[in-house]
Amino acid sequence: VIVAVPSATEVTSPAAEIVATDSSDIVHVTVGIAMTLPPASTPVATIVVV
Repeated sequence: VIVAVPSATEVTSPAAEIVATDSSDIVHVTVGIAMTLPPASTPVATIVVV
């Protein structure tokens, strides 16, 4: 069993070159992606129990 315990603050390596950034400060915006149905030629598996 492997157990990972998170530290109190972000840790990076090597510490002198990288500054950890709080992820709550980062805003991601996605624009212009439309969801569509796949083409009719897309294979589909169907399981039927009789």
